[in-house]
Amino acid sequence: MMYDRKVNKPPISKQLREARTLETLTPLAKLAVAPQTEEAGIDEAQNLYYGAEFGQIRVRNVDGAWGSIDTGTLDEITAVGAKSTRLVAGTLRGALFASADSGQS
Repeated sequence: MMYDRKVNKPPISKQLREARTLETLTPLAKLAVAPQTEEAGIDEAQNLYYGAEFGQIRVRNVDGAWGSIDTGTLDEITAVGAKSTRLVAGTLRGALFASADSGQS
């Protein structure tokens, strides 16, 4: 059932056009941002981490699936570093986000 909902969901462009309030637009906009940094942070599992706008870290898993980590800010993430399971991200204003478990917490 969840698979059917995901597969039959309208494209993100249509969802963005139909958003009528800021509360519905903001999470959709965060999902739609593309990676902005050229160099990726790489963890021990070979996942790639790229900075993006709206405080997002875009994650490309080894199987090719994309996901994101929300850092809780709206600033653009301009740098991401990873070593082992430690993940650090920063903005032009300085260090912002650190995690010891590849962004899970």
